[in-house]
Amino acid sequence: MSDVVMALVRAGLRLDEFVEAPVAALYDGLGDAAGDLPAYYVIKATKG
Repeated sequence: MSDVVMALVRAGLRLDEFVEAPVAALYDGLGDAAGDLPAYYVIKATKG
């Protein structure tokens, strides 16, 4: 994930928001630990 974020910054984008969130259903079989694993990321960036 750091490679993606750094690529955006090096491209001149300003990161306005970064969110990672779990979706426990994607990690079936992990029990309670599934809620601790990131399943998707949202990055909001603007050029400037």
